Amino acid sequence: MKLPEILDPARRERDILSLIDAQAQQSLRCAEGLKRLITELSVGNAVSASVEQSSIGRAESEADRLDVDSSLKIAKGAFFGGMRQDFLLLIEQIDDIADAAWDASKLIISTPSPNGIVADFCGWKEVMGFLDTCISAIQEFISVLHLLPVDKKKIFDKIAEVRELEERADSFKSEALRKLLSADGAENTLQIIQLRDFLNVADNMADRSQDATQTILIMLAKGY
Repeated sequence: MKLPEILDPARRERDILSLIDAQAQQSLRCAEGLKRLITELSVGNAVSASVEQSSIGRAESEADRLDVDSSLKIAKGAFFGGMRQDFLLLIEQIDDIADAAWDASKLIISTPSPNGIVADFCGWKEVMGFLDTCISAIQEFISVLHLLPVDKKKIFDKIAEVRELEERADSFKSEALRKLLSADGAENTLQIIQLRDFLNVADNMADRSQDATQTILIMLAKGY
């Protein structure tokens, strides 16, 4: 006989892990949408870029909804107190990934480009490498999530991979910033500032992925 959810802690835990995975998948969709948006801007296709931004907004809203659902389930006591706080932190960090992609999309879409500086920037190999690496960091973080109920021993190698990807994303970002800040022309000052802010905000996608793996590491140290 199937127990009611309130009497079946293992079932509640599985349900929450499923919600957390779904939230992480939506955050990944946000990041992938941001790369597609940048690709469209690199060829001057503002209409398609706007369509991609709308898809990012929908995925971010869905990630927010899943965040609320997970938080409510955790609050009902699926885990003992100390672990409960770690899970709440984890879903907040996942939500930050989606927020970073959404906020970055708003920054880049709102940047004026009378002389084509935005299209040029979006086509830089440093920018594309940066976004690809951020996406890879999110994907590897999701693989850590998938290993939680299956094989905790393999998680440590995956956590190290996420750390390496975050560092690689920082390197791409630094290269793009150096190139951006060396651009000539005082007339581009506003665009340069906004594009710099875009890089710093988008970098939170990789940063929060690493932070989330560190939260999982703490959970494992506590005996999860």
